[in-house]
Amino acid sequence: MKHLMTTAAALAGALWLCTASAGYRRDLPLVISGSLATGAVGQVRNDSQPANGIFCSLRGCPTTAACSANSFPAGVSVECSASTASATLECTSTSPNLISVVQMISPDSSLVFSSSKVGSGGNCTMISVANGSPYEPPSAYP
Repeated sequence: MKHLMTTAAALAGALWLCTASAGYRRDLPLVISGSLATGAVGQVRNDSQPANGIFCSLRGCPTTAACSANSFPAGVSVECSASTASATLECTSTSPNLISVVQMISPDSSLVFSSSKVGSGGNCTMISVANGSPYEPPSAYP
């Protein structure tokens, strides 16, 4: 009986330790390194550094003239941007494949993109989005 009580207590302790765990988390702060930028959207948003940001956006114009007036490529395009106090990386693309990837971004995403040029004015050469619970969601807006 004493052995059974000891085993039950050990099992209860092990279960308590398992349920106290908050789950797998991945720390992914904003990093800009040459022509590559990476960061978890929520974590970058919650960062204490006001200059930090990472995003991709979609733009569309109904006509070529309207696009030219706004300095956008004709049709649908994607623009990705990452910035810190000391670096900026920006790129654009009209690739349907990259546009599809950008449509998957959510507040729980991690985002990685690369540009054909360091700084601004490059073409996006790769965009990767991962969604899931390991990434910090943005806190409520003030």
